[in-house]
Amino acid sequence: MAEPSSSSSSPASSPREPATEGSDRPTSPLKKSSASLLDEGMIQKMLEEGKAFTRQFVCELPPLAVKQPVGDPTVYDTDAEDKYVSCKSISTYPLFPDGRRDGDPIADKFKAKFYKNRAWVALADGCNWGSRALNAATAAIGAYEAYMDEHHAHMKDLVDAGHFLLRAFSQGHNKIVEGKEDIWEAGTTTLFGCFLLEIEPPKGSDAQWGLLCANVGDCKAFLYSKKNKTVIDITSGDTIYVKDRCDPGGRLGPYIPPTGSPDLRNLRLYYATVAPGDIILAVSDGVHDNLDPEQLGVKPNTIDSSVEHEKWDKVPGETAERLKTAFRTDLLRQKIDKLKSPRTPKAIVSMLMDYCSKTTSKSREFMEKNPQTPHPPDYSEYPGKMDHTTAVVFQVPESDTSPSGGRKKGKGTDQADHNGEEQAPPKRGKSEENGQPSESSDATAKKKKSSAKADGSKKEKAAETSS
Repeated sequence: MAEPSSSSSSPASSPREPATEGSDRPTSPLKKSSASLLDEGMIQKMLEEGKAFTRQFVCELPPLAVKQPVGDPTVYDTDAEDKYVSCKSISTYPLFPDGRRDGDPIADKFKAKFYKNRAWVALADGCNWGSRALNAATAAIGAYEAYMDEHHAHMKDLVDAGHFLLRAFSQGHNKIVEGKEDIWEAGTTTLFGCFLLEIEPPKGSDAQWGLLCANVGDCKAFLYSKKNKTVIDITSGDTIYVKDRCDPGGRLGPYIPPTGSPDLRNLRLYYATVAPGDIILAVSDGVHDNLDPEQLGVKPNTIDSSVEHEKWDKVPGETAERLKTAFRTDLLRQKIDKLKSPRTPKAIVSMLMDYCSKTTSKSREFMEKNPQTPHPPDYSEYPGKMDHTTAVVFQVPESDTSPSGGRKKGKGTDQADHNGEEQAPPKRGKSEENGQPSESSDATAKKKKSSAKADGSKKEKAAETSS
């Protein structure tokens, strides 16, 4: 979602900052004592008005009980490749002649913690470029993690989980503006968060897992069904509120004058039942914009012949959202289906990064050769959107398996340290205690079982010899 920011300090002058008539920066700076924070009252109002979107319909969150987390968490906060989890951030912006990449540092941040039977994931995409965007995304992720670490083990059902997600979002906003004498100095960011939860199935159901998501802004979550070989946009409908390509639809951080409130237009909770082996893809708009038919130069009437218009700006918002959702999910399904079986998170992330890089290659080459020339507006000739591009992809555990291989605890390397360059991700995550690849509890148990069995065999043979 990164866009070049304006050199002006006024929030209204930036393409991702307030553009409301008469909403320029206040003449007297807004002090931190009067900063608009998300409090319990606002959260309660959101919960009362909010709905949970499940695939094709809207419903209240079902009060299904969730099982308590088992084991120590595996942590992911930088590029990683494991059997059940894969994460990567790259930049598809052009390179300068001196080797620096336009748009650096990468303003996407993520954090994920996986237990044996539970996981939480957070992905933030800082609005605009530069340190303000990166700091806002970093603050939101840090506050989200701190809240989850303290509270997530106390949830009893999906309703609790919904409360925790929204409260973690409120903590993210509060952290962004924390300590700012003039809150307009703070940046803004989108935020996606989700729980993968082992649930107590209701009577007559064999459901084992639920995915509960909260989203504000233009990150997305997709679900690939292992059984049906289909792709569903879990966050479908989140871009109906988008006004133009510089509008993410919502964000945390100071945005709405004069108080600097967050923009919660498209804040929603989404819920879907998922099955063992299903794969969830949490992505920034640097990924899904390159699945968008408009960004690929595809006309709306070629997707649905009943649509008269050839230009997307002539198509009503809800119709455009329906067409784009159908196109995105089908294109993503085709890309995943072409992968060799088994289709793993690692293979999907590799495919997405390669696809986004190739899709934007013509635009990138043009800008590298013509750095002072505006980007050509013809998407059919110059398809895709260059951006900070992040994917966190994970699989619902099957049988008695669980994600493994990440760090047990501690901080990882900031994605911004990559300076936009594509880095070769580690083959396995590292355990900070011993610097060796960590193993799942299952793998450890199997080794112990195998060792015990071997010891038992030796003792039996020794007993036979002595007799």
